[in-house]
Amino acid sequence: VMPFVYLENEKAAAMQVSSHDFSPQGAGFARENIEPETQPLFSLFSIIGMLWIFVAFIFMMYTIMSNLKLYNKIKNSKPVTNEKIIAIFEYCKKQINVNGIELQTTKNINTPLLFGILSPRVLFPETLLHSLSSGELEHIFLHELSHYKRRDIPVALLVTCLQIVHWFNPVLWFAFYKMRLDREEACDELALLKLDRNNAKEYGNTLISLLEQSSKGYHIPLTVGIVEDKNGLKGKLKM
Repeated sequence: VMPFVYLENEKAAAMQVSSHDFSPQGAGFARENIEPETQPLFSLFSIIGMLWIFVAFIFMMYTIMSNLKLYNKIKNSKPVTNEKIIAIFEYCKKQINVNGIELQTTKNINTPLLFGILSPRVLFPETLLHSLSSGELEHIFLHELSHYKRRDIPVALLVTCLQIVHWFNPVLWFAFYKMRLDREEACDELALLKLDRNNAKEYGNTLISLLEQSSKGYHIPLTVGIVEDKNGLKGKLKM
């Protein structure tokens, strides 16, 4: 009997020690010691990342909406039917050596421009088309067709995508601005190569006349025009 009583006492003592060591208070203390430190909900890098995404999204939506707005304006444009004007346009196409592009007219724009990638077209304001001389029309057609020859619209679209991604980089914005000016001068040079050098002055007069009749240009990725930036006209005329 005595050994049995002794064993029972030892077992009870062991249970008391076990219950004391693993009490809820002790377990909570252990958990507090092993739990990792909590991190702040938003770190600096996550805030910067969300800001970059937000501004890039705004620029992207602005680009899409601008193109849709212009498309709605010109979707009812009509092919030019005046035989004299069509003959000048076809002559300019042969000079630049391009095909697959149409001349259309609309009342909803105020300056000539090239629009579209899959179905490119030269768009002309309806009133302006019949107020210019044959020589002035030739100058403008050669310039717009030079944009088409050089694939300037796909390049402009690529540049816009890069600007959306790198909206925070002012150096890149300045570089693309200079690139647009160089693009216009390159098209002027290509047009002048197809003209008699004696017509250079008349070509410059066409630019001035067109600028006087056009209130503003279009800075939209899927368009390029002969008059986009009045600030760049001085360089164009010098060239």
